[in-house]
Amino acid sequence: VKAIPSPCQDAVFVGLNEKKPVFLIVSKKGYTDKNTAVANTKSAVAKIASKPEIVEIDFDDKKETEFLKQVGVTSMNGQTVTIIINAAGQITDKLIGVQNIDKLVAAATKAPQSGGCCPGGSSKSGCAPKK
Repeated sequence: VKAIPSPCQDAVFVGLNEKKPVFLIVSKKGYTDKNTAVANTKSAVAKIASKPEIVEIDFDDKKETEFLKQVGVTSMNGQTVTIIINAAGQITDKLIGVQNIDKLVAAATKAPQSGGCCPGGSSKSGCAPKK
């Protein structure tokens, strides 16, 4: 059944349900940068009031293949990938390799993107009245 999330996807959903940003760390066994990437992410989490979740995924875990495709990770190039999802559930950044702590904090706390058209369209003064 496709409606059942993978274990890591479920962990992401739990964090988002609690209105927390989520750091999704994707790596493979033997990647030498993973420990530093995780440590920097933990340091970033300590600086964020909402205490984001950290979810680690092994790229080779077959249960996570579909979820990884959904978040845009279809291949690895020898470096850990960190996907940052804000509390609104939007992917705000995809970072490769070990990252600066401040950059991780900025991505996790990025305001939700808004947009789209207002009901009834828009005008020079903003939203037009409903028709």
